[in-house]
Order: sequence, then structure tokens, then C-alpha cells
Amino acid sequence: KKRLHVIRIGTEGIINSQALLEVLRQAYGRGSRPNQFMEGYRWYGSKVTIAYDENSLTRDATFWFFSQPILDEQQADQKSKETKGVGGL
Repeated sequence: KKRLHVIRIGTEGIINSQALLEVLRQAYGRGSRPNQFMEGYRWYGSKVTIAYDENSLTRDATFWFFSQPILDEQQADQKSKETKGVGGL
């Protein structure tokens, strides 16, 4: 639909990963941790959802910035497809 949906930023090594994580925490708070056994955090907003995932071996990390309105739209589209699929049985 020609709209920006996601931005992905990667870091290499623990120093870079932790530095960017600290910037996110200062800007958005602690964030939620969906899995206590993995180094990953989420921040949910009305316009943007941010995800941080760190590789436990390399300590490299990936940061994702998602457009929340587009995510909501995708979920609604998926739900609509599933409903139409069930209706054809």
C-alpha cells in the first residue's frame, strides 16, 4: 500500500546493543519482557511498537520499529481472511 511499515536496526556486540537499549529505556521506559529467559523487550504505543531482541551468543541485537496502525490493519485483514476461509467450508 506504499506506506512505511517497519524499520529494522541491527547492532554488533554487547557494547553497541546495550548502548542502544539504554537509549530506548531512557526515551520509553523499561519496556515489557515477553520471555524471561531471552533478552528481549517490547514497548507498545498507539502509533509505534518497538521490539528489541538480543542474540544470547553473539550479543548482537535487532531493534524493530513497527507502525501500530498498519499492524492493526494487517491483523484485521488476516482475521477477515480467516473468517472468509471458514465460511467456504
